[in-house]
Amino acid sequence: GAARPVDLIGVRAAEGQEQLVAGSVYLGIVAEGGELLNRSRLARGRAAYQLAGLRALVAWEPARFTVEPVPAAGGSQEFGGFCVVAANSGYLAAGTPAAPDADVTDGLLDIITVHDGPRRSFVRVMQRAAKGTHLGLRQVGADRAASVTVLADRPMRAGADGETLACAAPLPAGTPLRIRARPAALNVIRGQGPA
Repeated sequence: GAARPVDLIGVRAAEGQEQLVAGSVYLGIVAEGGELLNRSRLARGRAAYQLAGLRALVAWEPARFTVEPVPAAGGSQEFGGFCVVAANSGYLAAGTPAAPDADVTDGLLDIITVHDGPRRSFVRVMQRAAKGTHLGLRQVGADRAASVTVLADRPMRAGADGETLACAAPLPAGTPLRIRARPAALNVIRGQGPA
């Protein structure tokens, strides 16, 4: 087959050691739901992730996030919200198209933010995310950057590719989580398919 270079994500808490992940890094309800699912006996799959997300939503305490830099905002963005996702790949949570425009070869991260609203509004975001149409909601922000730093105003678990990040379990309040694209970090061999 032919070799195709793809990007990875480097992530580290504060000035700690960088860890490489493939698909996405996230804080907030997405990470809380993932941890609930990892500790449960539920079968994996999109429905199990949605159920775990609903369980996390019931226990969710308000949080403020700072994301910097955000190119569209011309600097940092601070907001009350439910989660931040930095995605290299379009999918998370058993195939949910959370960042449907993400490209594993563009050297950029797709930054998805879900801002405050009533809890039922997050349920709507989850429903729309299952179809990849949530980016049209006013409560959802989307941007692209080669790197971002995310901070939360309270201790918060961060996850990556379905697992809790050891360096952020939890991430202490005000501690920067530094996330960057690692362009062409991995060569993937693609088989020759039928013509």
